[in-house]
Amino acid sequence: MQEYTFALKIGEDYLISPMEINPDKTLFSYCDIESAQELCLLKKTNFIEAIKKDYEKFSLNKPKPLGAIFNDCILRRLHNKEHLNQIHFNDFPIVGFSSFGEIYGVGIAKSLVAIFFYEVENFNDFKPRYLKTFIQKYSDFKYYYLNIRAQKLEITNEINKIILNQLKQNTSEIDKNTSIFKEIFEELENIKRSLTTISESFTNFTNYLEYNLYQSEEKMNLEKEVQSSLKNIDQLNSILDLISGIAEQTSLLSLNAGIEAARAGKLGRGFAVVADEVRKLSENTQMGLGEMEGAIKLVIQTIQSIAKSSNSSTQEMNFIRDKSNEFSKIISNLINSGKEISDKLEQRSNVSEDFEKNVNQLKCYEDVLAKLNQY
Repeated sequence: MQEYTFALKIGEDYLISPMEINPDKTLFSYCDIESAQELCLLKKTNFIEAIKKDYEKFSLNKPKPLGAIFNDCILRRLHNKEHLNQIHFNDFPIVGFSSFGEIYGVGIAKSLVAIFFYEVENFNDFKPRYLKTFIQKYSDFKYYYLNIRAQKLEITNEINKIILNQLKQNTSEIDKNTSIFKEIFEELENIKRSLTTISESFTNFTNYLEYNLYQSEEKMNLEKEVQSSLKNIDQLNSILDLISGIAEQTSLLSLNAGIEAARAGKLGRGFAVVADEVRKLSENTQMGLGEMEGAIKLVIQTIQSIAKSSNSSTQEMNFIRDKSNEFSKIISNLINSGKEISDKLEQRSNVSEDFEKNVNQLKCYEDVLAKLNQY
């Protein structure tokens, strides 16, 4: 790609840009490129031959100049330094300097602008082509920059259309998410209410269980089993507290989801975050319920072991076993509910990731619009 360069086409002229193509195929631009300009990819020509050809064309039907003042753009000299010593204008004196290039008062890098001085007896016989076409060239430049403004407006229009269509899709997706979140939060509230009921019943049950275990005539012989059972009961109580705390957090996230949905006009960037947090809470709830089910099974196993060695009444031990089995079934149902909620949130999480990508894409469009409006 080193054999190629970029140029701006103004009228019939191609004005070389100092934009470089790096070895990694990225582009490096200086200050002469602005938004909405169209770049042309050109193959480089011989630097010396191009200057000679342009000068011959310029000097056609003109007398020998008395001298000239050159403004050779510093970027043009920098990018062609190996050829500079091959340029000669020995038949007339030249004075020059290197600044940033300009043509017709417009900053154009990599340009060579010259003022030639001639001695003529009759000015009417001196008809330089560039002098006659100055108005046309200047008009080309004026039209070029007016056209850039029009292109900016056209690009802005197209981007606005894309943004509007994307916002319509996002709004529809937010409505779906909001509806599903409402269902999920209602289900989580049901779990919370069930846990409250279980907690109250379980407190009474554990009090009854502890009393009967300690009153057992075989207390000394069953100390290990009793302590194991009480330890599992303590674990169940701590799990209940954990799940209750999770339920409280879901209530707060429900409020956050509503707020983020209301902010959809600002793209609702936190919506996916809320979905992800709710999904994590659902997983924690499901994990807590799973641990609770396991702990209850341990209590049942311990009670069955105690029953075999205990002289307690069959009626009491049957009550304990039945109550333990009842809790186990309730927790199993809650685990299934938690799994369903987790699956729903997993699906919403994937959708939310796509939603977040759309939001990031819209942010890119916003950046483009901001750059277009800078000039």
